[in-house]
Amino acid sequence: MLKLICAVMGLFTLLIIFTNKVYAQYSFIADDDSLETQICVAAASNDLFALKEAISKISTKAKSMKGKIRQVILKISCNNMDLVNFTAIYQAVDTFGYFNKKAPKKMRLPVNEISIKKLNASRDSELQTILVAAK
Repeated sequence: MLKLICAVMGLFTLLIIFTNKVYAQYSFIADDDSLETQICVAAASNDLFALKEAISKISTKAKSMKGKIRQVILKISCNNMDLVNFTAIYQAVDTFGYFNKKAPKKMRLPVNEISIKKLNASRDSELQTILVAAK
């Protein structure tokens, strides 16, 4: 029962964090044409469909999609960040939730401790262009 209460409170906290108005707007540009960079751009752009499509194209030793996703999470870093943190920083709610749920426990962000960095806190902010590269 206590676990259920903690889970509900954590999800509620996550909902509050992600429903706050986001002041910064981003445009993501791929640094190269690699499949890994396409995964990074789709993840940061919060495009879950394009993300899943790119992950399905990547060649790994994993036979299942679940195994592929885990390998992608472990092996791909975007702008020197793991995919969970990368999506959290750019407020990509859908792709963050997808990666955070499927990541190994050591890489997951506790939903009640997530702090999204507002890289541009001005209400009159212009579109920020972010160059994205996979490593």
